[in-house]
Amino acid sequence: EEATARLEACTPYQGGLARDAGALRALGGNWRLLYTNAPEITALVNLPLGFQLGEVYQPIDTAEGLVENQARLTHSFGVASGSTRVFG
Repeated sequence: EEATARLEACTPYQGGLARDAGALRALGGNWRLLYTNAPEITALVNLPLGFQLGEVYQPIDTAEGLVENQARLTHSFGVASGSTRVFG
């Protein structure tokens, strides 16, 4: 969180992204997350029976003000796969 605050302080947008329509539009899209502290995703790290957490994405719809966390789940032997979605 400290790193995020330092990064936000470097933004070229006066008042931050939320107050700049062009910047907000650029933020929209489907982002692959390399890190998350979202409990609904971190809880999937220790799945039973050979299931593993795969790639995590966060689609952001700035026009509607919607954010969604998506996680891909796989099985170590390839017998099953799936995904989960959490809206916010």
